[in-house]
Amino acid sequence: MFLAPAHFTIVAEASDADGSIASVQFIMQTTNLDTGEPARLANRYSTAVTNVPRGDYVLMVVVKDNGGLSSTSAPVIVHVLAPAPINVITPIQVNPQTGLFQQTVRVGNITEDVFEAVRVYVHGLTNDTIVYNASGTNAGVPYLQSLTSISPGGYLEMVFEYYSPARIPPDPTFVTEVLPTKPGATPAPTGLQVPVHRGLFLPDGTFLLEFSTVTNRFYVVEYSGDFKGWTAAQQPPIPGNGTSVQWIDNGQPKTESAPAAAGARFYRVILLP
Repeated sequence: MFLAPAHFTIVAEASDADGSIASVQFIMQTTNLDTGEPARLANRYSTAVTNVPRGDYVLMVVVKDNGGLSSTSAPVIVHVLAPAPINVITPIQVNPQTGLFQQTVRVGNITEDVFEAVRVYVHGLTNDTIVYNASGTNAGVPYLQSLTSISPGGYLEMVFEYYSPARIPPDPTFVTEVLPTKPGATPAPTGLQVPVHRGLFLPDGTFLLEFSTVTNRFYVVEYSGDFKGWTAAQQPPIPGNGTSVQWIDNGQPKTESAPAAAGARFYRVILLP
């Protein structure tokens, strides 16, 4: 299985006990793959195909020897998928701690390649609804971006947080995109460390921080597993409103994993200059 537009190499082994191989022809569906003379290494022949659109394809190889005899390989089925499959794990519900709507989605990798990073774009939001923890936007469309890779056969879950002034639950649709490289960690910002007034594990395995804020100032939460290397949580800076703010670590895309899955996790809050 591959994701469209797919790029892969077809490899065949061919030999002739009483002569030599005269030609090797690769066929996908009923179309001869006119890629020129296939590459050869000993008895192995190969050809590369690129930009294969979504669909199911039958691959075969026809080999002829120097005596004019031919042999056709058994067919191999290749599935080209688009996009990466995504499922909604939890329905949209209000988080009573933050007042935000949230839902969890799961992106699966059913290919044989590693997904270095995945973006999940959110469409269909009303004009006044925002993705509160968006990793960024592309052409005005907000997205969440994974912090870790997805191994073949594995999956990754991310939590979407929505802010709706009208308190109307959103009805989003999702589109996934697999990125060729893993994003680098966000460097720890400079600023003044502020006190955390409260920190506790919640029943759902998330972790809550509460700290006081100053109006029109912005804050960043950092986390660490050893009190030495600190990483900024992946989300826009938190705006201060002059009161206490509650921030919840619910895993990706804010931090690389759910707090309950981490061996140890420490937090600090930075007031940006």
